[in-house]
Amino acid sequence: MASKADLFKDLDFLSEKLSDSSRKIAFGILAIWWALLIGDKHPPNLTSQSILGPIALATLSIFADFSQYAISYFYGTRLLRELEKSGSETFQFDRTTILYRARASLFFCKHLFAGAAIAWFVVLIVRAIP
Repeated sequence: MASKADLFKDLDFLSEKLSDSSRKIAFGILAIWWALLIGDKHPPNLTSQSILGPIALATLSIFADFSQYAISYFYGTRLLRELEKSGSETFQFDRTTILYRARASLFFCKHLFAGAAIAWFVVLIVRAIP
């Protein structure tokens, strides 16, 4: 039987993999857009302008990823100061704070944006195939 610690370990692993996948998708779409932008040969119906929608979503995904980690760091340092001030060795996340909710929302949004970007991009590629 698995323990709560095992579940935390699994969730940590999955969270890391999801975040890595979102980054790869977002940066991959940006790289393809850049190649279309500077290249002289591209599929007739797939231009740098035609993929601006997926580019916007990929950019939002990267921004949400960065923001999630920035807010998490700020929230973590705030909790650390509170722990040091109280002299306590334990704490509990306050899930009602704006920082905690923003962190969780941004985690969801970055995956939503990356998924939507790749889905839209695949539709564009399929349509560009003669």
